[in-house]
Amino acid sequence: MSTTEAIIFSILNRDNIIHLESIFQKLFQQFDSISERRAFIQNVGIDNYFIDSLDFKLPPQQFVSILVADLKNYRVSRQNPYYHPLLLITHFVTNQPRKKFSYLEEGDIQYLEVLHKMGNLQIQKILQNQPPETIKINNQSLDNYLNTIEKNLKNQGALDIQKNLQSQDGNFEFELIGKITDFELPFGAFNMRGDAFFILDYLPSINTKALRQYSTQCLEYAKDRATSSVGTQIYNFRVPCNICFSIAVVNDLDPEIQTKIRQENPFDDNVDLLWYEVPIVYCLDESTLYFYDQPSSFWEQFKGEIAWKRLREVIKTTLIPSSTPNNPSPIPPIPDTKPPSSTIDILIITALKDELDALKNCDNQSGNTWQELKDNSGYPYYKTTLPNKNGKKLNILAARPVEMGENYANNLATRLVAELKPHCLAMTGVCAGNKEEVFLGDVIVANRVFKLDYGKLVAHYESIDNQQIRTEEIFHDIRTYNLKHKWEFPIQNFSQDWLNTIQTPRPKSYLHQESWLLNKLYDYQQQPYKYLAPQHHPEKIKECPDWKEVIQRLRKQESLKTDSLELTKKALKEIQNERLEYLAEQHYKDPLNPQIHIGVIATTSKVQKDPKLFQRIEKMQRKILGVEMEGAAIGAVAEIQEIPIIIVKGVQDYADYDKNDQFREYAAEVSARFLLAFFTTIEINS
Repeated sequence: MSTTEAIIFSILNRDNIIHLESIFQKLFQQFDSISERRAFIQNVGIDNYFIDSLDFKLPPQQFVSILVADLKNYRVSRQNPYYHPLLLITHFVTNQPRKKFSYLEEGDIQYLEVLHKMGNLQIQKILQNQPPETIKINNQSLDNYLNTIEKNLKNQGALDIQKNLQSQDGNFEFELIGKITDFELPFGAFNMRGDAFFILDYLPSINTKALRQYSTQCLEYAKDRATSSVGTQIYNFRVPCNICFSIAVVNDLDPEIQTKIRQENPFDDNVDLLWYEVPIVYCLDESTLYFYDQPSSFWEQFKGEIAWKRLREVIKTTLIPSSTPNNPSPIPPIPDTKPPSSTIDILIITALKDELDALKNCDNQSGNTWQELKDNSGYPYYKTTLPNKNGKKLNILAARPVEMGENYANNLATRLVAELKPHCLAMTGVCAGNKEEVFLGDVIVANRVFKLDYGKLVAHYESIDNQQIRTEEIFHDIRTYNLKHKWEFPIQNFSQDWLNTIQTPRPKSYLHQESWLLNKLYDYQQQPYKYLAPQHHPEKIKECPDWKEVIQRLRKQESLKTDSLELTKKALKEIQNERLEYLAEQHYKDPLNPQIHIGVIATTSKVQKDPKLFQRIEKMQRKILGVEMEGAAIGAVAEIQEIPIIIVKGVQDYADYDKNDQFREYAAEVSARFLLAFFTTIEINS
C-alpha cells in the first residue's frame, strides 16, 4: 500500500474538519479529567501507539484540534488496512444506545455514520486499485532488510540471534534480536567493552515519544539478558559499558520527526554509566536510517560526542544495507538545495504549528497558495507571494521551529536568515496581555522587545532559627530589540479595512458571558412573569455560548448557588449596587473588534501563570503590554543580520489564574492578518 493512498481521510475539507471538531468538543466536554479522556480513547479500542502520542493535559479545545488533525492524517498500516482510530471512534459512538450520547444532536450522529461509511469506502477503493504485489513488495522490503542485518550481525560476531520475542510490557514483538558479547568500542586510552544488543521491530508509525518508549523497552530487555562482567572488564583495563541499539523499522517518516531524531541527543533523556541507549529508525520507503547525527548547537558537541562518533561508525557498518540501484543511499544526505533565486522580502517565524497554520490560512484557501520548500538541512518552510500597494509582489517565507522556546526559534531563524537572506524578519502568534492595557483578541505590535530573565543572580544566605534561608537578588540586564521607527506612525493610523478579512468568529469572553447570565438571572428572579429565565432566553447561545463552563465558574466565585440556578446574596447585592450606580441594566460587553497597540513585549523562558506578573515586570520596564517566549530571540537574530524586525502578537490570555485557550485561535489569526495587511502598505527596503 503506497503511503499516499494510506491517508484515507485526506478527502476531508475545512468545513468537514470544523464539523468534526464541533462534535468532538461536545464529546470531550463531558469528561472532567485527563483520566476520563484517556479512558474513553482506550475503551474505543485505539492502540497504545496512537494514545501515547496524545497530550491529554491540553485544554479541551486544543486537545480536540490536535486529535482531529492526527486522525485526518493517520495512515492505515499495510498489515491491517481496516484499522483506523477515527473509524473506531465513529463505530463506537454510532453503535451505542442513543441516550448514552444524548448531548449529541441527531445531525452529529448522522455525520459520524457518513464518515464511517466514507472511510470504509476509501479503504476498499485503495485495496481495489492496489495489486496484491504491492503488499508483497512492502513485506519483502522488510524481510530483505531483516535478512541483511542478520547477516551483518553474524559477520560482526553475533552468535546469539533470536526472532519474534516479546518485550517485558508486551507492547512489542521484536522481529530480530542480535547480541554480541565482549563488544569493544574505541574510547581514548581505554576501550569500552561489554554486551551489544541490536533489537529490531516493525512499527506501523512512529514519533519521538513512541521511539523513546520503544527504546526503553529494548533497553529493559537487554539489561535482563546482559552477561558481561564489570569486574572482568576493569581487570582487562577496559571501561565496562553495554550498548543497546533500538531499531524501529517503519514504512515512512514525517520530515519533522526526521529532524528531531537527527538533532535531539538521546543522552539528554537517559544517562546510565553502564549502558548506552541508541534509538534508530529505518525507513523502508526511503531505505534510509535516521539517528542522532546532527548536534543542534555548539554545546551539544560536549554531550558524549566522543562516544557518538564511535557509535555512528557501528551503525553505518552494521545497520545499513548495501546500496543498489533500487536501494538509494541509506544515510539521509544534506540536500544540495539553494536559496530561491528571487529576492526574499520577509521571513515570518511562528512558535507553534497552530500559529503557522493561522498564517497560512490567511489566503482563505486553507493554505493552498503556500508552496512547501526545504532548507539545506531538509527542514520545511513555506513560500507565498502577496501584492503590495504598488502592485509589486512580495516574496514571503514562513516557518516554525520543532518546539516552542527561545533556543529553537533562534536556531531556526539564524539558519534560515543566513541561507535565504530575507530583507525583513517578522514574528506572529499569540501572547499574554496586560489586563490593564489590552483586551483579549487585541493585537500588540512590539516597538521594543527584551529578554525578561536575563542578567545576574546573587544568592544571599541568612541564618534564622539555626536554618540557612536562601534569598535571591536579580540584577536585570535589559537589551531591547526595536521596531523600525518610521513604521510606528503607519501602524498607529492603520486602516480598519483589514478587520473585514478575519474569518474566525470572535469568542465571547468569560467576563461578558458571566455578566450577561448574572443580569438575566437577576431580572428573572425579580420579575419571573416579565422576564425569561436565562436558560430559555433567545440570546443564550449568542451571549453565553460556554453555558456549562460559565455556571461552574460562577459557582466557584460564589455568585451562584451550588444546588440551583439562583443568585447568591453576594451576587444580588453586587448587581443591585451596579444598577443603582448606572440606573439601568449595565452588563459588561466585549469590544466588537480587536484594537491595535504599540508597546513593549517581554520575552520569558517559561509559560507564565502569575496574576502579578505585569506588576513585577513594570518595575524594570514601564508600560509592558505583552509577555511571550520567543520574540527577543528573533530580535537578536535580526540585529546581528542588520535587518528590520517586526513582532506582532494577538492577546490570548492575561497570564493569570484564569489563563485558558478560549481566544487562542482568534488571537493567532488576527495577529497574522494584521501583519500581512501591514506589509502590503509599506516598502520593506525603504
